Amino acid sequence: MHKRMAVAAVAALVACGGGSSWTDPTTGSFNAQDSAEVMGMVSGAFSAALQRQAGPQTPAQPGAALTETVSVTQSCAVSGSVSVNGSMDSSCSPSGACGFSGTLNLALASCSNGNGYVGDGGLSITASGSTSSTAISLRETIQGGITVTHDGTTIGTCGINVTVDLSSDGVTETVHLNGTICRQPVVQ
Repeated sequence: MHKRMAVAAVAALVACGGGSSWTDPTTGSFNAQDSAEVMGMVSGAFSAALQRQAGPQTPAQPGAALTETVSVTQSCAVSGSVSVNGSMDSSCSPSGACGFSGTLNLALASCSNGNGYVGDGGLSITASGSTSSTAISLRETIQGGITVTHDGTTIGTCGINVTVDLSSDGVTETVHLNGTICRQPVVQ
């Protein structure tokens, strides 16, 4: 995998959108600000964890395959921790075009973003796509639930069910989002 693929995945997570058959675990009352804070906390934690992990690799030989294991725990911005575990498989054709797929699990443990919000829980992130020397195509599905407190008061569990489709031809980047965050629809 290319390093820009990890950057694109983080950018897609920051943008966020929704998935398919899934039971939403959302409880409590989340407003738009709460939902934005939850996604900011999750994307910031995910980004920090991936930056700590060594950059993704592509197979050394065209036509070869590579499985990259991800296992990292990182402190959150203010307090708590985030863990990212899983693996990504990639393979490249002799022409240099590469395909990838895999699943990462993100777990927050008392992770705080600095705005009084603290999250505990986990998300499953599945990704697949392809890259060439000039283009990238990525589909990412993010699902799970984060229990959220704000200034010490429990708001509830925020269900996240997001599908992100990202493509870039090296000049123009397109992102399509669909799904729900804390039962609030996010569509683009």
